[in-house]
Amino acid sequence: GGCRGPRDGCTIIMALTNRLPGRTAPCPWPPARGGLPTGRVRAPGSRVRSGVTLTRCVLDSNDSAPLRRALKDKSNPFWQFTGEDASKSTVFGDPSSFAARETAERDFFAKQITPPARPPPPPPPPAQKARPRNGVKNGFVPDFLRSKKPPEKPQPAEVAQPHLSFQAEPAPPTAKAPSPPASTRGQRPILRMLLEPSFFQSGLLDFLYPKPAAPPPPPRPINGDGAMRAPAPAAPAVNGGGPLELVGSSKWQGEDVRLSNSRQHNERSGQWHHDHLYGAARTLVEGDSGAASWRQKLHVVQQVLNDGNIDNIDSQALATCAVYLYWVSTGAIMCREDGSHYRPNHHAMAAQSIFHVLERISGSRYGAEGESARLALRRLHPHLPSFTAEFTQSVPLTRIRDIAHGKGDRDGRCREERQEIKHTIQNKLHRCAGPEDLIATEKMLAKLTAPGTDYPEEFVNEFKIFYKELKEFFNASSIADRLEALVPHLNDEARRDAESFLHEKRAFDSTQSPSKAQLLTLLSLLSQARGSIVGNIPHIHEVAQQQQARLSEIGLEEYSFVLLSQLANALEKVEVNERGARWSSEVLMATAYASQQLAVSGLRGEESAAISNEASSLAQRMQEGSGNMSELMLQSQAVADRAQRLAEDFCSAIVDLYEGPVSALASGFGIDERLQQLYSESEIRSSVTFQMSRLASLALITLRQQSGAGAFDTLVQGEVVGTLRILENLEAAVDVGEDIVALLLNASGDEEVTNARIKGVILAHDLPHLSHLALRARQQGLPLVACSWADEGALSEVRGMEGRPVRLVASQNDVQVVESADTAVYTQETGHSQVVDHYGDEEYPVAEPSVVDTSCAGQLLREEDVTLELGGAKANACRELSSLAETAPRAAQFYTPRGASLPYGSMEAALQQVQAYEFFEEALSELDSADIDFLEDPCARVRDIVELAGPSAPLVLSLQQYFGRDKALIVRSSANVEDLKGMSGAGLHDSIANVPAGNAAALSGAIKRVWASLFTKRAVASRRSAGVPQGNACMAVWIQELVPAEVSFILMSRNPINGNPDEVYVELAPGLGETLASGATRGSPWRMSIDVATNTVTMLAFASFSSGFTGGEMGRSEGMGSSITDYSQHFLNTDTNARNALGVHLAGIAKFLEQRMGGPQDIEGALDANGNVWIVQARPQP
Repeated sequence: GGCRGPRDGCTIIMALTNRLPGRTAPCPWPPARGGLPTGRVRAPGSRVRSGVTLTRCVLDSNDSAPLRRALKDKSNPFWQFTGEDASKSTVFGDPSSFAARETAERDFFAKQITPPARPPPPPPPPAQKARPRNGVKNGFVPDFLRSKKPPEKPQPAEVAQPHLSFQAEPAPPTAKAPSPPASTRGQRPILRMLLEPSFFQSGLLDFLYPKPAAPPPPPRPINGDGAMRAPAPAAPAVNGGGPLELVGSSKWQGEDVRLSNSRQHNERSGQWHHDHLYGAARTLVEGDSGAASWRQKLHVVQQVLNDGNIDNIDSQALATCAVYLYWVSTGAIMCREDGSHYRPNHHAMAAQSIFHVLERISGSRYGAEGESARLALRRLHPHLPSFTAEFTQSVPLTRIRDIAHGKGDRDGRCREERQEIKHTIQNKLHRCAGPEDLIATEKMLAKLTAPGTDYPEEFVNEFKIFYKELKEFFNASSIADRLEALVPHLNDEARRDAESFLHEKRAFDSTQSPSKAQLLTLLSLLSQARGSIVGNIPHIHEVAQQQQARLSEIGLEEYSFVLLSQLANALEKVEVNERGARWSSEVLMATAYASQQLAVSGLRGEESAAISNEASSLAQRMQEGSGNMSELMLQSQAVADRAQRLAEDFCSAIVDLYEGPVSALASGFGIDERLQQLYSESEIRSSVTFQMSRLASLALITLRQQSGAGAFDTLVQGEVVGTLRILENLEAAVDVGEDIVALLLNASGDEEVTNARIKGVILAHDLPHLSHLALRARQQGLPLVACSWADEGALSEVRGMEGRPVRLVASQNDVQVVESADTAVYTQETGHSQVVDHYGDEEYPVAEPSVVDTSCAGQLLREEDVTLELGGAKANACRELSSLAETAPRAAQFYTPRGASLPYGSMEAALQQVQAYEFFEEALSELDSADIDFLEDPCARVRDIVELAGPSAPLVLSLQQYFGRDKALIVRSSANVEDLKGMSGAGLHDSIANVPAGNAAALSGAIKRVWASLFTKRAVASRRSAGVPQGNACMAVWIQELVPAEVSFILMSRNPINGNPDEVYVELAPGLGETLASGATRGSPWRMSIDVATNTVTMLAFASFSSGFTGGEMGRSEGMGSSITDYSQHFLNTDTNARNALGVHLAGIAKFLEQRMGGPQDIEGALDANGNVWIVQARPQP
């Protein structure tokens, strides 16, 4: 169409290319000398025979008047071109039938003879620049012969630049066709293709003369700029190599970016609804409405970041900016030219300003908010342009200008492509750069490297170099390219580590099927290199290289995801019966590397590092074969459980972080719902935590399968029938009107089972056997089981029974949940079960509150002066323990902390002193009559009145003098309705740890809180269910020195799991006893049973608690802190002899106290840093 003097066949090619409105396909014939074609042509946009539409006519000649006049003539019903020889001209009229048209086509094709190749034109003189010509490469095959896609609706055309062109998409990726032999180069392969018999069977004629069109497909989703999004094109094959990775197109969600040989004017459209938004989302949406270009959008992000003022920037604002820039960079929010002329260096300077703010935020945030901020920051950095020196200079990215002007195109065969490069990429990039320029570049590269093409190698290579430079500008380079550029700017250690990783990666990439050992080696070097780079970032002087270092370590984390995925795939392929110690050690090492990535990112740094240390240490012991294999497997289960919890926590954190920003921006910009749903999911599934969760689940399932253990663990044995109901927590059982077996999704371990219609409980997660909830369930005879590992299959099976009668059978070795035809098992007269001790023949009815003596109210009772009537069962038991500690044999030796009591009546005396006792009695009387479902407000009123009073100043002074002002204390409850046989009341009332004795206000406040805890909703409901009137409950306070516990324990002198009186059962946890007793910390304790006859210690489980409660800053601040536990060096994990010796010693203490205190005992104690055993409490075992 643009040829000067068309040769035979030009007419039909023009007709064929015109069948694809809006597409570009250059004429495959070289230009010939001669004049312009003569004749008349239908006007643009008008239809000619069989629906052929001339959508756009662009001339390539100075003498174009005859054709221009022809274009203005709209009366001629034919489209006619006449070549040099009028006798060879072809006129397409309107044949009377399809058969006639088909015959004419076949005759025409059959008569075409491929003309001989012409010698290549001589090179231009060196002193004179060759004029670009509209030549084309040899071997070109138009896209309309590659695709049978129905023609799109024609668009209005415009007469613009001199050249007849129709836009075409690059061919789909296929195997590269062999190059034609040298003798055929320069000929017209298109005609050879047309003359092949297979051509007529290929469906092209059906394409030229289509049948009635089928109904159009549903429209593609609309992006925020109002344009349809096209699916990302597949990566083409590299000319002479493997597949070419198009990093931008693989994530592109915006409208199709088209190559054009003229400047495109795309109108901006979209929606910007910000009236209902606030904060960062409102600023971004409102700002974007006036920010068409990428440069302007970067300035909007700067506005959110307050131009460097970081005090008002929270994690939600950062997450909102991360989502915004992600959608901008992927085209969901499109960029348009803003009418100004700003080279890419302006974008680079804006990025530098933003980077400064992000790094300052990263170093100034701590705790949960800091972790959320770092999560968002790591998603912000990759979507900023680079601001290295080559991009901040006044005229960056000049190579594309040279390419457009002919660099590498010596014979002028790429003139068409150079025009497209000039208008679609060069001018656009230097005028108003945006993410769409990377897509356009990738589209052109796909065209230049498509199979079967024969573009000049020098030209293609120049364009590839430019593509690499453009990726660097958009920070889309590969991790290898980025690291190689960064290495010279690193210190010696980081440089060595980075080079070691790159060397191993090159060897790894050359291996077709890498082994698990190679994957682990590369992960090890990656972790080392990444850690070194992170440590080196603050010491890099050039801020541009700081950005590259930051992006390198983020890229290394993303690459570790790929390696971990490959490793998990390889591990999953191993048969279950072949998964031995070697396999387990590989899973553990993979888990260690995954958690190490999180630690380096500063995300749960201590916890992630502890998991990494524990997993790697355990893997090494397995490889060496040191230790009991069954115990090593139990430790593997513990570390996998801990890693699984960490991964789940991160998933929840990601959802919580992005849910609000995604929803707000989507509603503001009109982003479709699919993109909203994909964002958080993709953040989770592309994170290292996803692979860590996958590895942990694989380990847990394998261990359970190999051991034959079920998914559920029995805490309280029994058999019940009821309708299965799924509850979020026990408080959701308020409106239950039938006997149920409750599947609880969440339980802290402190709950009270007050609803008599709950006959059994199934927990969806693990829980310590001796938590408060387990003790109360055991006391009530309520069967309780917990899912001890991540078995979604078992839980799903139980969930499937919701609403149907089920039978829960919980025995020591098995748990069954089956459908049942029974409707009840409990007697209808009482409506609830009798409290039964499952570990003997004796039944204990609910005990009456102990007798109260208030004669010493308001006084301080020393430990030796305490009695049951004055200070309660807990205080009295502690006094007895102090006495027994002095007479205990060496095999049962223990210590007790010093204590004192504020006896019964002290609270009431304090209320009378402030003249609030009458109000207290009035509010207390309402508790017995209030509906049990609406106890919260009456209980709160009583507590408010109690906290009006407090211990007298002389009493507080006496306490300080008794203990000493430098001591840390624990203030505990000692009510007359706890620590009794048949009614333990464990955990119902508050204990305040680490109260500084020297702080009178803190000491007084802790005492008031313990008094008030007698009237919490849980405590009141517990007494009502036990038939104890609220007025009969009385609170004394027991105060002890706080034991600095390294390990705490709960010791049962009779095994509560199987009821064996000759076995002692103990659970241990790091830190204070609250870690075990409350159940508020997720994880499992060390569990062991000790046969007292043989002193045989059997490990049942190893600890997986992430942290343990501590006294914080001992004696300086009230309340408890927590510290992360690293089990890799803990003696209970690593020293079998010390662990067994401790178990035997605890068993001796348990049996000694059982004998001296008149029955099986529930004992709480601690182990200090010197290995001394302290007993802080004992009560009758429920």
